[in-house]
Amino acid sequence: MKVLDLRCAHDHAFEGWFANEEDFQGQLVRGLLQCPVCGDGQIRKTLSAPRIQRSAVQDEARRDKSAVACAINAGARPFTLEKGIMRWASYRPQASRS
Repeated sequence: MKVLDLRCAHDHAFEGWFANEEDFQGQLVRGLLQCPVCGDGQIRKTLSAPRIQRSAVQDEARRDKSAVACAINAGARPFTLEKGIMRWASYRPQASRS
């Protein structure tokens, strides 16, 4: 899938999704592309940042971060290693009574 940044003659910006470059060129030549804002058919590609496909591991890490953010927004308090170390360092066992 190829995502292109497009503009019409009136400088309206929008995205187009195509199977490949040939698909984009074919639709352009046949006049099938139109600006979604004004309907203009004079469409041109503009420079766009490359879109890099992420791996499954990166997608899973993004989902995990999202889940943590949702939990924090819902009021959960995140546990950090620093807090755990501080609790451990301040722990004083009660003297046993015999």
